[in-house]
Amino acid sequence: MHKFGYKAIQNLSEITHILMGGNFLAEPDVLVLCARKKKGVYRPIQEWQGGVLCHLSLIDAIIEQAHLRRLGRPYHVMSAGLVQRDAFLDAEGVGYIAHVHLGWPARDGKLLTRPNGALASYQRTLHVRRARAPAPHTFQIDEDSVSEVNRIRERAGIFAWEETMALMVEWGPQRIARIGNSALRSLELERGDASQIQANQLALFDPDFEQWHYIPWSWNG
Repeated sequence: MHKFGYKAIQNLSEITHILMGGNFLAEPDVLVLCARKKKGVYRPIQEWQGGVLCHLSLIDAIIEQAHLRRLGRPYHVMSAGLVQRDAFLDAEGVGYIAHVHLGWPARDGKLLTRPNGALASYQRTLHVRRARAPAPHTFQIDEDSVSEVNRIRERAGIFAWEETMALMVEWGPQRIARIGNSALRSLELERGDASQIQANQLALFDPDFEQWHYIPWSWNG
């Protein structure tokens, strides 16, 4: 596996414990950050209610990865469809839950961090009941979530982001890593709390022009 982690998306198909196939977070491309546990098992970052943190934007996942590695937490960026499905089960085991990252809470141009040091995240939660056998297990990012991502980025002046994400795959891991690290170096961080009440902006990064965009936190009001 490449040390950058993004290669995991292409190489993990050879690892036998990974469950592949089925209609499970396949479209659009959904990315998660995973830590490698014992016996080669990868476990994704889980948030409140046990929901897995999911990214629709490769650059957002890379920025998250770069920040966590600064904190000494070696996470890998992986395709969500290659992760063991039980990682997405809710606390009751009757449904799947995911938190889709939409943007970075910020205050006066500074990204907010959580009490544990990780970056704060503005999210949309998806929670669906698990299908009963023999029906296949299905869990996909819904159209409303994709529309919300598009709406937020367009509000920030970032257009055709899906096309940019597709092009980024051709950029190669070194260039993508450089852009992600550069994005973090270009701004300051501010310690926040779990409520994100300090936020007055939502930050989004445009990898094409390598610059941050900010919209007022009240953008949805």
